Amino acid sequence: GYDSSDVGGGGGGGTYGDEGLNKLMLGSGGGRGGNDAIPQLGGAGGDGGGVVYIAGATVKVNGALSSDGVNGSNGASGSSYYTGAGGGGAGGSVRIDAESVNIGTSLLTVTGGASGVGRFSNTAVYNGGDGGDGRIAIYFGTSYTGISGTPTVTNFYTVGEEVVQNPSAGTDGDITVSTDTNINRTSLIAGRSCADGGDAVNYNITAFNVAGNEATLNRAPSTGCLASGDEVLIINLQGSYTSMDNVGNWEVLTIDEVVGTTVTFTTTKTKYYGNNLDDDTNLGTTANTQRVMLQRVPQYEDVTVNSSINFYPDEWATETSENATYRVSKGGIMFFKASGTVSINGTIHATGKGYQGGIQQDGYDYSGGQGGEAFCGLGGNGGKTGGVDGAGGGGGY
Repeated sequence: GYDSSDVGGGGGGGTYGDEGLNKLMLGSGGGRGGNDAIPQLGGAGGDGGGVVYIAGATVKVNGALSSDGVNGSNGASGSSYYTGAGGGGAGGSVRIDAESVNIGTSLLTVTGGASGVGRFSNTAVYNGGDGGDGRIAIYFGTSYTGISGTPTVTNFYTVGEEVVQNPSAGTDGDITVSTDTNINRTSLIAGRSCADGGDAVNYNITAFNVAGNEATLNRAPSTGCLASGDEVLIINLQGSYTSMDNVGNWEVLTIDEVVGTTVTFTTTKTKYYGNNLDDDTNLGTTANTQRVMLQRVPQYEDVTVNSSINFYPDEWATETSENATYRVSKGGIMFFKASGTVSINGTIHATGKGYQGGIQQDGYDYSGGQGGEAFCGLGGNGGKTGGVDGAGGGGGY
């Protein structure tokens, strides 16, 4: 932000959600730094981490598993100008449900991004805030070994013991990830073809029926994308400043049939996704609506991610490989099941796939930067005159 004497750095994205990840939430973005003269601008905020959920019989991490926040950018260098640094994005969420889990040593991280560096006459000053760390939850049935990286403190890290719920049927077969791959854009399943996306193709839900066993999508799925027997994730990804209680609610349902834009499930849903705790009102794809996504859940058998290879999801709201009309209210979720072994020799990640860091600057001298995006919507814009602070990063609760 900017005040009457100094230019401030952007706030870091905050930590929120519950320890057990019963709600799955994207990490918030960091705020943009302020400035006292155009064209020297404060640094952009870093994006938050997304969500990684893996259910399997055995999960082994030999490479890396992460959903880190992105570092904030440095303020512009210039002579006799103040530019604040961008705040770091918050870490996201990683949840593992498996019979046997081995995460190695410091190979699993949901670390918040670091602040950038602010500037005055090319001297480093006015740094922003670091992003908060995300959350890790591991549920295992028979064995668990390993030590996570950042964070490791107990209020961010939960280990539970339970039999894996709703395990994979293995109907999508084995996959080997041998090139950098977006699970939402690429079909790795043998014989699968979907014009709308990949193994984990996704859509927005605009309404549920009263009975709760049908969802209306924002577009009709192309042939081969969704089919009877497919499992799908339902999740509220973002609400508004006045209606956010259902953000992070999620469940997995099975498709009975797909007709046009209507998807019918074999059972009724068990959670609400609308403006209020007990309804499904105001679902949509624009600001101040509830952004609810339906994403196909691959049911692999064995999953192998080769060394030096990345396996990841769409960017939240900005995925360039998705049609611009459809990308603005979904993304950021890596979610799959495996009936056999998940061997992560390379990297599975959602680093930087969460809410966006503050990027806007109003084009005035003495301006505060935009706050980072969070579960309640976009960050506010900073003030345009001295004495008014810029908005900070997305806060926690």
